[in-house]
Amino acid sequence: MKKILVCAEDSLSIIRIERLLFAKNHPFDIQKSPIKKDDLFRYEMVIIHSSWRLANVFSFIENVVLSKTLPVLYVTSLINIAPFSKIINLPYFSIIEEGKLDSELPIAISLMKKFAAEMEKLQNENKKIKNKEELSKLMESCKKILIEQGMTEENAHRYILKRAMDDQISKYDSCLRIIQENNKKDID
Repeated sequence: MKKILVCAEDSLSIIRIERLLFAKNHPFDIQKSPIKKDDLFRYEMVIIHSSWRLANVFSFIENVVLSKTLPVLYVTSLINIAPFSKIINLPYFSIIEEGKLDSELPIAISLMKKFAAEMEKLQNENKKIKNKEELSKLMESCKKILIEQGMTEENAHRYILKRAMDDQISKYDSCLRIIQENNKKDID
């Protein structure tokens, strides 16, 4: 289970956020010093308190949100959306008023987790669709080569499947091998 990263320097705010995260059994780490964007991949979400001193904190938040690296919850007592004009309406970002922290933070975390899970699910489905599309194109190219060698489309399809089973590889890899073998014949 990934953790939530809490970036803050104000001790009282850290205690309040810790209490809320403990109450909901959310694992978390506290970060008082600056962090590199690359280190964020270990976390599922980041809560940044306005007390966290990072040069260009607004640019940092904007880059994380726009890159869809992970959801960002920004906790502040002074709501000023001007620095966040590019990202204020994006689903990877939310501002939480410090006075409403006890009620809003647990809800925001829950919604962000659901959103992130749904996004991951959609990205996986998208990858599967792209992989199927890629396999289909490769299969057609491979069949075309085999048909040019005198096979019927049905026999070419069976040949690809048989090669995959015999070599204990995927259909994709089987097509690649057949295409590479025929490219070598053309070169020779």
